Amino acid sequence: MSLMNTRENKEIKDFSELHNPDELLQNLLIGNGFSIWFSDRFKYHTLLEKCTGLEPADMALFERLETSNFEYVLNALHNARDVDDLYGIKHSHDQSYERIKDSLIEVIRKVHMDYADINGHKFERAMSLLKKSTNIFTTNYDMLLYWTILKINDDLKRDRMFGDLFFNQPKSNGLHFSEEFKKNKERWIFYLHGALHLYTKGGLVKKMNSGNSSNLLGSLERNIDEGHPPLFVSEGDWKLKQKQVALNPYLRYCMKCLKTLKGSLTIFGHSLDRSADKHIIKTICDSEVDKIIYGMYCGDKDGRSIDEEIARIRKDFENKEVEFFDSDSLFNYTYDPGFGNLELS
Repeated sequence: MSLMNTRENKEIKDFSELHNPDELLQNLLIGNGFSIWFSDRFKYHTLLEKCTGLEPADMALFERLETSNFEYVLNALHNARDVDDLYGIKHSHDQSYERIKDSLIEVIRKVHMDYADINGHKFERAMSLLKKSTNIFTTNYDMLLYWTILKINDDLKRDRMFGDLFFNQPKSNGLHFSEEFKKNKERWIFYLHGALHLYTKGGLVKKMNSGNSSNLLGSLERNIDEGHPPLFVSEGDWKLKQKQVALNPYLRYCMKCLKTLKGSLTIFGHSLDRSADKHIIKTICDSEVDKIIYGMYCGDKDGRSIDEEIARIRKDFENKEVEFFDSDSLFNYTYDPGFGNLELS
């Protein structure tokens, strides 16, 4: 559905039509739509096509469920385990569950573009958006958002740079997480479900320390080979995600920061599916956020699908004011091709 066609639904606005749009970008929640905007290789069907670690029975499950969504299949397996336990059926789906989960990590590493291959114009447009933000929350695992933040930090004065709660301490042997680091910066990025460049070692949550962002994927492979897989919450069911978050001090703190957020929250590239992301929905509902600005990706959706999504989001955030914008209009607002990378407001 084109931008013109979305105007048939008067609830969906161009981002520039919203009241005080710059202020609405102070707090962002970013989902996989951001990565897909960079490259189609991050779409679920592409990941499934490139996945080599699955057995025929695993692939048959994707086909039976008529989906390429890894989280959806993982959630189905989780539910199947519960049903089997209830009826005393001695069949374990654990191996399939772990195999699909591990394959998702592996295939993202496989399809991930190198830093040098990223479209420079896309980088500029992404920077123009993120430079307007103070708090960025994301559920994305890939490096694209991190690389964009690194590029922004190269352009900014130290007191305006983004922090991520990881700093180098002499006794920590590398970059590690601590809540105490929060006071060192005013602008932050929070990885709610972890990311490829984060891992746990020796009881500490750590970040890969690479002097050049182009070397991060190589560092990732070495970490995996040494038995330190990325911190990566990929469970299909939101309750399982919530349990994994609760077990990790960094993820727990990121969720705490989301819960203490105030003002408005703009959501871009995130569908907030109830089965997979209800823990995030609940956290936002319990926060002091008073307004949700939800980016609607219309694509080839028909009017009924769009109406249903609007109704779902309104119901999920019934205690908040909610506005909707066409997600395709966001970068048209934040990026001026005549002047390139916008200055900080």
